[in-house]
Amino acid sequence: MEIKISVTTAANLLSQRMRAEFEDRRKIGLYPDGYDINMIPFKDLKKITETAIFDLIILLPAEIFMKENNLALIITTAVRTLAKDLNREEFVLYDRSNAQNIVNSVTRLFKRTDRDKSYLNN
Repeated sequence: MEIKISVTTAANLLSQRMRAEFEDRRKIGLYPDGYDINMIPFKDLKKITETAIFDLIILLPAEIFMKENNLALIITTAVRTLAKDLNREEFVLYDRSNAQNIVNSVTRLFKRTDRDKSYLNN
């Protein structure tokens, strides 16, 4: 299954979700007031990015991430676009295997949840 979304749209969705995740973390005191997403260490930014990716995948219909698709490629391209948008060159090194690991974790979670529901219904 080929997912058709522009790189710009995918990067914008990811960036918005990352900013929301950062704000949530700032509100609970992980970062001081006045801190911006561009000010945090890359290690933290990568965690926020991967959380945002996970959140966006979870929002997709299950048919999309349960079938063979180009989702990991879209994610990789969107993350690499953030290198320019957020002025963080480290994102250029983000590779498809990182994205595929997140897609696979969502798929496993969905399968486990589906299996647990089936068990409860029997």
